[in-house]
Amino acid sequence: MNAASNSGSTAPADTSTVPDEETSKDTGTGVNAGLNLDERKSTNRWVYIILLLHLPFTIWLAPMGYGTEEFALLGSVLIGAIATGGYLLFSNHRLFSIIAACCLMLFSSLLIQTQLGRIEMHFHIFCALAFTLIYRDWAPIVTAAGLIAVHHLALNALQLQEVQYAEMPIMLFNYGCSWEIAFLHAFFVVVETTVLVIYSIRMRKEHAAVSEILGTLSRTLMDLKRSANMLSQMGHDAQRVIKEQSSTISTIATQATNLVEGNKVIAATTQQVASTLQKTEQSASASGAQMNQAMSTTSEMNTLLNQSAQTVSKLQADAKNIVSIIEVIRTISKQTGLLALNAAIEAARAGKQGEGFAVVAGEVRTLSVRSERSTQEIQEMIESLQHHTSEIVEAMTRGQKDAAQTKSQVTDAGTTFNGICDSLTTVNRMVQEISNNAQHQSSANEQAHDQLKTINANSEQMVDCIQEVIISSQILDQLVRKIEDEVGKYCKMQ
Repeated sequence: MNAASNSGSTAPADTSTVPDEETSKDTGTGVNAGLNLDERKSTNRWVYIILLLHLPFTIWLAPMGYGTEEFALLGSVLIGAIATGGYLLFSNHRLFSIIAACCLMLFSSLLIQTQLGRIEMHFHIFCALAFTLIYRDWAPIVTAAGLIAVHHLALNALQLQEVQYAEMPIMLFNYGCSWEIAFLHAFFVVVETTVLVIYSIRMRKEHAAVSEILGTLSRTLMDLKRSANMLSQMGHDAQRVIKEQSSTISTIATQATNLVEGNKVIAATTQQVASTLQKTEQSASASGAQMNQAMSTTSEMNTLLNQSAQTVSKLQADAKNIVSIIEVIRTISKQTGLLALNAAIEAARAGKQGEGFAVVAGEVRTLSVRSERSTQEIQEMIESLQHHTSEIVEAMTRGQKDAAQTKSQVTDAGTTFNGICDSLTTVNRMVQEISNNAQHQSSANEQAHDQLKTINANSEQMVDCIQEVIISSQILDQLVRKIEDEVGKYCKMQ
């Protein structure tokens, strides 16, 4: 997603309008060349074509009516050969501009001589001198002016001497040939040459400044185009990332909504659990109180059982004492019966005097039998009571053991139940904290959900803004291309 890495894949800006540092150097010309290499190639080609276009005029049209066809043909072929040789050898060199300027002056000389000094042909000199300004270089201008000056001086002298070539008079002027006219022509040539040299220097400076401006503009346009392409690529990348982020945020928002609903359910459930646990804790507390009361009751019952066991044991001891007393009573009853029997026997021996005593003895014996029988019944009852008392003692002993075990179990159960109550209290407190945290979490999730909605809305606005940036960068790229085209057209015109 890195925009810098992606921008490397974008198409590079068109550099056809930007002069290369190497191509801007003219071979062997120095700073006064006035043209870069590409411009010199193009200019030399056009100048060479213009030189060749002179040939039809100098060969066929110029000599018509003057009888100088042979001279015109020979001179045209010679000048054309010089121009062609110079172009082939120095088409990329400054030297060809000097050769071309000389050829232009030679064509001027040829036209003047072909039409035997016709004054109108002298205009070609001024046109040719002005044409050399195309190089924006003083050297071809000065060379051409020097050559035509020598030509005028030489031909003016030859014409004054009436020299002929192959029966053709050498002529510079077709009327009024004099040094005065020659120097007048030379004066205008010097004036035009001076003006052209000044203009060539100014044009070279202006062209250098314009070239520098165009180079800076072209480099700026290239940087601007690269920046526009990079900005467009970064916009597309950012748009894609934001769309992915928006999709992710939407998913997270949906999950956050579900989480909020889940937290609400959890909060309600934990609240219900807390309420249930609170009721359970209250019930456990009440049960704990009842358990403590049961433990107290069990302890009291165990104490009562111990007291009852002691009482029953005492009762059993008293029953044993009663049995001993009954034995004594039984013994006394038996002895009383024996004594009553003895008394009856003695009363019987006493006769009538002993009848009353016999009756008393009989009653005593009867009471003795009844006492013995009652004593037997009491003994049986005491034995039964002892038997039952023994069973009660055994049962109470087992009851004491069971009561002690029950007390221990109830105590353990009470301890465990108290632990359960404490655990329920702790769990209730924890559930209450969970319920509070769930409510806080639900509130925080709702805030996060609202923030996610805000972020999602901002992301959508950012996508729109980035789309506008992309469109602006595309418009900027189109404008840069248009400016490059215009700069290219201007450079070609130069």
